[in-house]
Parts: sequence; structure tokens; C-alpha cells
Amino acid sequence: MPKIEVKKSDLSKLLLQDMDTEKLETLLESAKAELDDISAESYKIELNDTNRPDLWSCAGIARHLNQYTEQKSYDYGFFAKSSEYQIIVDTNLKNIRPYIAGFSVRNINVDEALLLELIQNQEKLTQNFGKKREDIAIGIYKLANIQFPVHYRAVDPERMAFVPLGETRELNLREILEIHPKGIEFGNIVKDYEKYPIILDDKDDVLSFPPIINSRYIGEVEIGDTELFVELTGFNLNNMLLVANIFACDLADRGAEIIPVEVKYPYKNEYDETVVVPYNFNIKMGGNKKEFEKMVGFVPGDDEISVSLKKMGYKNISIDGDKVEVIIPPFRNDIMHIVDIIEDYIIGKGYNNFEVKMPFEFTKGQLSDIELFSDKLRNIAFGMGFQEVISNILTSEDNIYHKMNSEERNAVEILNPKTESYNILQNSIIPSLLEIEAFSAKADYPHRIFEVGEVVIKDKNENHGSKTLLNIGLLNAHPKSNVSEMRSDVDNIF
Repeated sequence: MPKIEVKKSDLSKLLLQDMDTEKLETLLESAKAELDDISAESYKIELNDTNRPDLWSCAGIARHLNQYTEQKSYDYGFFAKSSEYQIIVDTNLKNIRPYIAGFSVRNINVDEALLLELIQNQEKLTQNFGKKREDIAIGIYKLANIQFPVHYRAVDPERMAFVPLGETRELNLREILEIHPKGIEFGNIVKDYEKYPIILDDKDDVLSFPPIINSRYIGEVEIGDTELFVELTGFNLNNMLLVANIFACDLADRGAEIIPVEVKYPYKNEYDETVVVPYNFNIKMGGNKKEFEKMVGFVPGDDEISVSLKKMGYKNISIDGDKVEVIIPPFRNDIMHIVDIIEDYIIGKGYNNFEVKMPFEFTKGQLSDIELFSDKLRNIAFGMGFQEVISNILTSEDNIYHKMNSEERNAVEILNPKTESYNILQNSIIPSLLEIEAFSAKADYPHRIFEVGEVVIKDKNENHGSKTLLNIGLLNAHPKSNVSEMRSDVDNIF
């Protein structure tokens, strides 16, 4: 779970009320967070929900607490502003590191607390949410030293050189990967390409070699700076725009003026060939009050729903008869269903404000029909000499696609996986059986194994675009194994 450290003085400046440690600890529960450690100068806060990267900063925590205690409602006018600057993207980056986003910041006073906050935000969002800079890397620069438009290009690594942060001498891009600590740490992201990404201003001064290291001249933010330029590069444009919104809202909460930047792409993406950042997703979502009744046991009043959701940052809450519709805050992407909105209503109302009711029906647990049926299948498979194995429903792309020689990407993938070993949901039992067999070559033959397990397949008719099925798979391995033998096993089951 993400942990952040916030300065007490910085948090007090952003909060619009006096708050002692005991009160803070109680209110943090509404953010699914808790105090992990307290020192004389700072709090260490553990976030128990990895789906809320907007809370991984001092400004994010302060924003949530100010809204939750109804001290302030946040409106961000910069989403409606026109852009003053441009980033122009080279078509050769499409298959290298295709996306970039950025915005400018004015009227900000970079003091020690803010500098530490920027470094922490950058680190948490790129390491956790950005998959260690592979999906998202963030660079922050002195705006005054940049001449727009900024150019995002693919270049020959031997012919492009600059002085990186932490160095006093000029290195070419290949040397940076071999010598610089950040190049050694993150170089595997780009080293196999013939050309490397580079960010230059209109004078051809280097801003950054993403996702590795900024230039020392433009990319070293210092105490006393008042204007900044923030850029993000990566593979997941949707998440990059979300992180850009989070960064922009955090800085705006500190009184900064946010200036949008227009990014011009020479190739298609999931949004448009011209994308203005920060980007207003303007996502509407809703449902009916019967869903509220199903989840909380009663139909809340219109005012109660509106007040509770405002405390959780929602805007433009529309309640028309039985229908409830909201606009999701631009710094959140964890709202996927009316159930998520209802959960926020419950948190906004306060868990302790619900009437406790004892169960009024006696129920007895029992297995579902499909589980009883699967037990019959297991007993038949045992009787035929098969041994049961149990694997994870989460597996790797390598098992599902590459080892199965499958060109059709028809499995449900995890958007922000913790590890490449578990980044996809299995859509068949067969790959897991083959994986187990691959590790069992030294075991005495015959190998007769089976599994009754869950698989997930895409289905547009389902609420979430997928459905879960219970499948059985069998594997037979010995020197004389053949299709006829397996056919007879399947016939026995039927």
C-alpha cells in the first residue's frame, strides 16, 4: 500500500481548519487511510486504497479532508482555458514511447516543503501507478528557460548529447544508459530501440531523455522558482492524462496558475490528434435509487444523496425522480459503476450514521448448483486416475498469448498490474495445465492432471464487459498418449 510523508506545517497551511492528531486520524478513515507514524515535524500516512492516486500527496489529502468536512468546494477553471503553448510529436515515436502530455505553471513559490512534495509525488506516481516509469514518467522544469513549441522526437542515441542531472560533463544517450545511475536503473525501457526519445525546446536545448533523466540546465528545479513546466511520457495516455490532472489540481490548490498545453500528434490515439492538457474527462455516470436501496437497505432522500456525494468531491449532481447522475471529478478514475458512487455516498454520510439492524431472517449456507455439479466432475476425474491441480485465475500474457501462439488478444487484462507474472485473467484452463506440465518433466509418467476452475471471457452484453465461467480442463502426458485416449476420457465424463 502507498505510504506518503507530509509536513505538519504544510498540511496545516492547506487545511482550512485547526486539526489535532486525534481528529486527523479519525477523518483519514474517510480516505481509507491511517496514520502510520508521527514525528515532531511530519506525519507518515498509509493509503489502504491503491485506486486513489489523487490522495498520494499532501495537497490531495488536504483537498479530500476540506471537502469531507464541508470547508471548501474545489472548482478548477483551467480546464476551460485555451492553451498558450504547444508540444509537437515526431511520428517515429509511435512504436517507441508514443505519448506525451504537459502543462505550465505560473505564480508558484517553490519553497523547501513544495520541492520535497514535488519529488515525492513524482516518485510515488511513476513508481506505483506508472509501473516504474515504463507506463508513465514525469519531468519538471524551469519554464523561463524553455522556448516553445517543445518538440518530442526520436533520435540517434550516439549523435544526441547533453549534461544530465547529477553530472557536470556532456554524455550522449547511449553513455547515459551505461554510466548514469538512472540510466542503469531504467535503461531497459528504451535500450532495445534503434532510436531513443528526447524532449527539446524550439532552440534545440534538451529538456529530458525520457524516461531516464532531465537535463541539468532546464530540468533542475530549485527553491525560489516561480514558473514550472510539467511533462509526462509513456504508453498509457489515459493514465498519463489522469496523473497530469492530479498534478495540476495539487498545484492549483497551492495558489498556482495552470496554463494548458496543446499536444499535436501525427498519429491516432484514443482521444484525438490534438489533446489539450490538463484534460477534462467530463465523465457522467449514474443509476437509479433502487440500486441505493439494494446496497444500503433504504432509499435516501435527494438532499442526503447530494450532500454526501459533494463531500466526496462530486460535481453537477443531478437527481430526477428515480435517476441519479453525477460528473466524476477529473482527478479520479476509480469510479466504474453505480456501486462505486453508492460506496462514496456511504462514506460521505458516515458509517456511524447508519442505523444498525440485526438480521431478521434465518438463512443456511449451501453450495450453489454449479459447485455441486463441479464436485461430480471432480469425482469422475479422480475415478479415471486424474490428479487435481489448482492454479491462479491471474496469470501472465506470456502464458495466454505467446506460449499458446495466439495472435488474438481476447483475454481481460489488468490495467495497472503489480507484476508481469499476474497481469491477465485466464480465459482457458489449458495454459495453466501446460505451465504445470512444463515444470513436471522429471516426475514419473504418466501425468494425468485436471483442474476445475474459473475463467473470464469478454462479453459485451455483460455489465462489466466480461463474465466468469467455471471450466474443466484435462491433460494427459506419457510416451504413448494420443487423441483417442483423451477422447475416451471426455466420453466417460459425458
